[in-house]
Amino acid sequence: PKALGYLMNLKHLNLAGNKFDGEIPEFLKALVRLETLDLSGNELDGPIPSFLGELESLEKAHFHANNFTGKIPLSLKNLSSLTSLKLEQNGFTGDLPDALCKNDRIISVDCSKVACNCCASCPQNPGRL
Repeated sequence: PKALGYLMNLKHLNLAGNKFDGEIPEFLKALVRLETLDLSGNELDGPIPSFLGELESLEKAHFHANNFTGKIPLSLKNLSSLTSLKLEQNGFTGDLPDALCKNDRIISVDCSKVACNCCASCPQNPGRL
């Protein structure tokens, strides 16, 4: 519901496993203090919107197990507090932007579809955990 966009002090939003469909709603960009966004295990589709890169307090972004497609947006590099990014079990393609790779981040993708130079789960990085 759009009313969530009025909760500007909200820090944790877990909407995992609710069978939501459609694209990520734009009203989420109003949640500027959000630290955790878990949308995993739904039926969301379309691209990850670039406005999520404006949520500078975001530490955990879990989008796995949906129907997202397209490339992973470069705007996510702006998330300086990000420690965990889960993108696997989607339809993403292309390369994970190198700007997202930082030593303390845990990033997971489908390595057969997305090239990732810093993901422990990808064969080219077996020692990275």
